[in-house]
Parts: sequence; structure tokens; C-alpha cells
Amino acid sequence: MVKNNICKLTADKKNGDSYDPDDCDLIVLDLNNEEKNDKYTYLKRNDYKEYSGNSFVWESSSKNDFTFLTLFYDGDEKYIVIFPYVGNLILLRKSDNGSWINLKTNLNLRKLKICINNGNLLSFGYYYFDLQNFNLKFIFLHFCEVVFYEGNLIYNHCDRPLNGYPYSLSFNLLDDTFSIHLMDESILTYQNVMKELPEIKHCALTKNENCYNTSQSTVKRKLEYSKDQKLIKKKKLKHDRRKYMCSYSANFYDPKIDVNAEIVFLDSNMIMSTDKFVAYCSGSYRDYLIRKGFAFGGVDESSEDCGIPFDEEYPSYQITVTRSFYELPENRDLEYKPRSNPDYLGSMKPDITKFKFYGNDDIEIKSDDMEVCYDDLFYVIKFKTELHRVVYDGKEYWNYNNNKNNGFPIKIYFTDYNNDMNVCFNDGKIEKVKIKVLYIKMFKTDEFGNRVMITDKEYKVSRPEKDKRLYKLKEGVKCTEIWHDDREFVWKHKEGDPYPISIVYDNHLFSISLRYDSYFIVLLRGLCSMIWNPKIYYIPKYFKLYKLDKNGNKLELNDKDYDSNCTHFGRFTYDLKKKVECVELKFKGETLWKHEQSQPYPHSFGYSAYHETITAFCEGFNIRMVCTKGIWNSYLVGPYIPVC
Repeated sequence: MVKNNICKLTADKKNGDSYDPDDCDLIVLDLNNEEKNDKYTYLKRNDYKEYSGNSFVWESSSKNDFTFLTLFYDGDEKYIVIFPYVGNLILLRKSDNGSWINLKTNLNLRKLKICINNGNLLSFGYYYFDLQNFNLKFIFLHFCEVVFYEGNLIYNHCDRPLNGYPYSLSFNLLDDTFSIHLMDESILTYQNVMKELPEIKHCALTKNENCYNTSQSTVKRKLEYSKDQKLIKKKKLKHDRRKYMCSYSANFYDPKIDVNAEIVFLDSNMIMSTDKFVAYCSGSYRDYLIRKGFAFGGVDESSEDCGIPFDEEYPSYQITVTRSFYELPENRDLEYKPRSNPDYLGSMKPDITKFKFYGNDDIEIKSDDMEVCYDDLFYVIKFKTELHRVVYDGKEYWNYNNNKNNGFPIKIYFTDYNNDMNVCFNDGKIEKVKIKVLYIKMFKTDEFGNRVMITDKEYKVSRPEKDKRLYKLKEGVKCTEIWHDDREFVWKHKEGDPYPISIVYDNHLFSISLRYDSYFIVLLRGLCSMIWNPKIYYIPKYFKLYKLDKNGNKLELNDKDYDSNCTHFGRFTYDLKKKVECVELKFKGETLWKHEQSQPYPHSFGYSAYHETITAFCEGFNIRMVCTKGIWNSYLVGPYIPVC
């Protein structure tokens, strides 16, 4: 078994992690001493094997040689790596006669620069070292975009995005071999990083180009952050009641803002979506999210002279309205039975501009033959002519010819608490028709090469959590294109690439993940730009779950036992199906958890690839497993609150 022991100096509180020799207390490190010390921290991985001997292993010749970190590999062969303040790393190997041989290395860590996706250097807390014989590894806990050595670019994620991010860098300190281990388990190896620099096409961090220009997407992404503000407003209504309004604004001069966006004034009594914004209604709150090409410039109450303009330099992309009261409708001829909707995504209202109403001879009814009225509870359309047919978003939802017994409708109305279209007749009868709102639209190519929309008969949809929808495509259905909100292009298939197996839409994070056999493409919507930016994550093969068969033998779980997903931040989830009882979790061959008879079985697992944390979600509590510099520890947290 491999034994790794690490000694790291305690940071100077005044000078942070600088470890300047002139500002530090000098100590002699005793490898025999395992006791804690306020001068340094000691970390052991796996089994600790005491070092025997009392002679000096190594002694510095000047203050520049002083070490701030020491790695001790205590296997069949024994190696020590010393990290000096200045100069190359020092590698010591124990000989057969017990003496330590000083081997020269060509690696100088001060010449190594690792950058994350915003161009900043990767700080020490986001990677750790490991030593296996004479191979020094940098194991990342963050997304590594580019690597420089002596000012030369030796790795750029943009050139190999389909291989995923680097998991680790490895230096062979004896022969100067340098290797990069990627998330798809491929390895890039170079015999000598000093002489054989890998071919790099470009550096996106220096040219401000898109780091995620994969074969699936050609979006443009900038590294600047938007400056968001939150503005709180009050509106006075009748009888001194209040509406509280919160507008989320973005800096007008941010390069991601559409300066040509059309300014829209919102009527806070509106409960329906329009071609300019999307409305979410449930209980006493209303959320209005602007559509691409528009921006909120203020709030206007059509029935009262109390409009609220916003600052022109801060166009709003979202407005939230909360009522401090619950007012029953005065119009008693409209049925109103409110109920709460915990699923925010399910409270998205239909776009009123997508409705088409047809009269006799299938001629579309014009606005002159309709009367529209609404408040913050109802949206009503009264007809002055015969209504024969109702179409929403290209799909027919009601037809007079299907049931003529009630006669022609006199009006239809919508409420704030569901998406039922209430069709009202003269005799007082009400026919309820559920309007289906499409959050995303998926397309395929038919046998004639035409682009056609995938229908709900070609996939199975479920709700793994609130604000999420999982679309499992049926066998043979090949999705080639995805759009969000009709205006926002998300993804397009490229010839030669595989097709997604399933698709998850997360309305809370505004992300869409496409599941393939071995990886996910996860796209995140820009808050202000409304451009979808992709990342690629390979499904970890070293994360394994097990169950017992009827004979008590362990079987590894597969896709038939759970639904999996991945977020834009590299967190994998495994939602177990009913009656699947997981009894063991292994990570890279190591058993991290086993089921105990006194505990309930987990119903789902979460794994964060770059923070190395695993959570087993059980009813009543969670089991959290955290890896700190290669060492796993677990503890109970809770209680667990189920997601609606």
C-alpha cells in the first residue's frame, strides 16, 4: 500500500501565504515526529509508516533553499520532494544502504502559472499535491483553463473542449515527462516540457475569445461580469393597500447588454405572458422576466395614475411584485378557487399573443369582435361573434364541432393560479381546457430533410425536482436543435456528432443539460445577454453505486436504476428509481459508504467533480463525504427537506 506523508508550514497570519524566509521562524523538520505543532501542519494519507533513522536527510545551504512544503513517499521505494522558495524542486531517494541521494530536477514551480476561466491565477486552496514514487501530481479542485511554463502556453482548454477539463497535471521528476490527465480519461504526454511544447492554436484569455466554442455551439462569451442592482418600489393601490415591487437591473454600459432593446412598461395587473415578457403567477407573488430584445423601463398601472419609471441607465430584466393582501374577486360570475403552486416552473403563464380565435368559415376573429378586460386575478376575453375554434402556439385546444350541445361560448377567462382556459357558455356551464406551455422547443429532421418540432409523443417528461423538467427521448428520436422561449438559440447538432439521450431544463438556474453515453453538454443562459454558454463534463467512471440481487450478490447500478444529470458547475446527480436500494458507494476503488441496517436507503446521490464532495440523500438526514487533499471524511447532516 502506498503511504503519502505531507508536511506544510503554517501560514504567517500577517503575510498570508507568502512564506518569505525573512518573515518566518526557522524550524528543523523531524520525519519521525507525527505530533501536531503550531509551526507546521502534518497530513498523512492511507497508512502511516514511521521513518526510522536520526541522521540529517537534507539541509539548506541558504535562505532561498528553505522549504515551505515537503512530500514524503513511503512505499517500497522512498522519495522526498522538497519545495524551496527559489529554484528547482529537490528530489531525494533513499538508497539500499539507508543514505539519501539528492537527484536533480528541472521543475521550478515559480515558473508554472495555472489560470481559471476568468483569467485569474489558480490559488493554492484550489489544488493539492500528490506524490507517487518520483511522479509529482497537481490535482485540481477548480476548472483549469490554461497552463503556462516560463511564459510559454503549454495547455489551453479551448483547443480540446470535447475532452473536458484537466483533472490533474503530472511531472516525472526524473526524466522531465509532463502529462495532462483530462476528464474523459485521455492523457496528453510530452517527453520534455522545456523542449517539446505542445501545439496551441490560440489563447482565448489573451484574445478575449470564446473558451467554449465546441462543435455543438458557436456562441460568443465575454469574461466581464454584469453589475446587477436591486431596486425596491412601493405602489399605492385603493384603500391604502400596497404592492411591493423589486426590479433586478443591469448596468446599461455592460457589453453584454442589448443597447438597442425596446423599452417596455409593465402593467403589474397583467397575469398573462406576452411576446415581450414571461409572467409567473402563484398566490400573492408575480414574477415578470423580460424576453430577448426588450428591457423593462418602468411599471405602469393602467387603471391608476401611479406609474414608476426606472433609471434609463439601468434597464431591468426582471420585476417581482408581491401583494401584502389577498383580495377576493368582486366579479362572482367567474369561478375562482385559488391554490398554491410550489413548482415555480409550473406557474409560467401562457403567452396571450400566441392565441388565435376563429369564427365561421375558419376566419380569424379580429380585435374589433373581442373585448378584453383584466385585473391581477383574471384575464377575460368576451366575444361579439361566434367562436368556433381556439388555437394556441399552433395547436388546437378547443373546437365547437367536438361538442355543440352547449352552443357557442360567450367568453373565455384565465386565473392567476393555473393555466386552465375556462370556456364559458350562456347556460352558465364552464369547460376547462388545460393549456400546455412549452418551456423549450426541440426539433428533429424528418425523412425529407425538413426541420420539424419534436412532439410530446416522442419523449417522456417528468419532474425530478421543482423548477426542473426531464425529457427522455424515445428510441430513434434524434434531436438536432433546441430553442428557449422561441427567441433564444440554445444548441444545434453537428453532423457526425452523437445525439442526446435525454435533456433536462432547469428554470431556476436557466440551464439545459444534454445527456450522451459518456458525457454531458451543459448550457447556461447569460443573465443579461440571454446567450447560452456550453460546458462539457464527462460522466465519472470511477463513481460506482451497488445494490444486492435476490441472492445477496452485489451488482453495480446502471442507467436503468437511476436518472442522472449534471449542472453547469460540474455537479452530477443520481436520482434512484423507486424500489432501488443502494447498499454501497465506491469512489476510485475505495469504499466510502456502506448501508447500515438501522438507516434508511438513500434516494439520490450528488457528486461535485471539482470540489470532491459526495452527498447521499436519505429521508430524515444526509450523509456528506468530503475529500481534503486526498483524504475522505464523512458526517451526517440534516434533517433533509424533500424537494417538491
